[in-house]
Amino acid sequence: VYTDNLPLNFDTLDFVSFLKGKPILTQSNYSIENTLLVGKISCYLYESSPLQIENKKEFIEEEILVTEEIAPEEIFPGGITAKNTWKDDCGGKRNIICISSTRWDFIRQRPHHLMELSSRRNNRVLFFNHSVAVNYEEAEKKLADPESWEERLYKVSESLWVFSPVHVLAENSGMNKDSLRYFNFRLKEEALRYLIYKLQFYDPIIISYLAESINYIKELPRKILCYDCIDEFSAFSWSEEGIEEDEEDLIREADLVITSAERLYKRIKKINQNTFLLPNAVEHEHFAAIHRKAQPGKKPVIGFIGAFYEWIDEELIEYLARMRKDWKFYFIGPVQPGMSINLRKLENVRFFGTRNYKELPRFLQLMDVCIIPFKQNRVTESANPIKLWEYMASGKPIVSTPIPEVKKFADIVYIGETKEEFLYKLSEALREDSDKLARKRIAVARRNDWNHRVEKLLKIIEDHEK
Repeated sequence: VYTDNLPLNFDTLDFVSFLKGKPILTQSNYSIENTLLVGKISCYLYESSPLQIENKKEFIEEEILVTEEIAPEEIFPGGITAKNTWKDDCGGKRNIICISSTRWDFIRQRPHHLMELSSRRNNRVLFFNHSVAVNYEEAEKKLADPESWEERLYKVSESLWVFSPVHVLAENSGMNKDSLRYFNFRLKEEALRYLIYKLQFYDPIIISYLAESINYIKELPRKILCYDCIDEFSAFSWSEEGIEEDEEDLIREADLVITSAERLYKRIKKINQNTFLLPNAVEHEHFAAIHRKAQPGKKPVIGFIGAFYEWIDEELIEYLARMRKDWKFYFIGPVQPGMSINLRKLENVRFFGTRNYKELPRFLQLMDVCIIPFKQNRVTESANPIKLWEYMASGKPIVSTPIPEVKKFADIVYIGETKEEFLYKLSEALREDSDKLARKRIAVARRNDWNHRVEKLLKIIEDHEK
């Protein structure tokens, strides 16, 4: 089979090795010596280049029977022998591919914790980053020369790799909306196929955090497909059209579904019975700072650690800052463009921007009270804030708006239903003189360490493997 146009979609292959103008071969059926390839390939062949298909039929689906005798070394570098299998090479470890909703170099979140800890427990992990935009020419080059994907691969440790996929923006492509969507999905699928071969991630467990990923992982060879649902993504302002349909497809296709919040669990359990609740957690030792009470005579510091995005109640913060000008308000974390403009004009409000994860305990030590000033909407109703667990690990008083996952801890967290009550609760938290409450928060955090969560996740996977 020869290719003149790329990309191609190989629906039934376990492994594909392709180069422009060279045979496309499959590992589907082979003998160890002088491999005889016999495989049924279902592929999409473009009638013309992607830039020219707007007003004509975009592709033809053909089924081709390949029967060609080829030496193994021409297909797999180093050849294929009876002893050279992925299980032998990888020491029997699980291969886990994480399709992340965030980047490895962004603020540390659930995928980072679970995948890094998984890689330390006899698993090999590929962290597939959220994609970055490139021009069409670079994307086309990647498809024509699969080995060029390697320049976007970074080895973190002996058992953890990070890969940064790409996508093409509409203004750079010349394609219509549907063609561009298909093209970007193929970019990711072909990158994953190459990485499965390159890193010998055969028979992988795929854990996805992205609903849209169903469009490029569904046909990949895999042992288990797990969807880890951590947010009500369809409620985000930047969510793309069709995300609800994509998520339902992923939920139905998944062998397992993990959720971070009870509302997500109840909604998804109705669709997939193999759904489990696995709340967020904390790296307890990292945040177990010495509890510091408010110092008399010093201006109290009210602090927030996390993403300052559209779910933050800016009106509430402005009200608090204007009502108590003798308090300082510190915000540590990335800020969504267009937000915090009015708040930055206030003398007692300060934004420190994104900080390294290692620095967060130092900032937490500066705070007298930690806050979760979330709006009440579809996003926050299903949010299990990691910052809640991180705050608790420090023992510091916490004041939050009444979001469901935080209200479960109303005995150790102050809840403000209105802006006036939130202000009152802040004053009450600053007056807190109970080491018992601080110790209780720390104890709750210790019981909810990421190590416990990853053990439960791997047990769920192990049980399904049986």
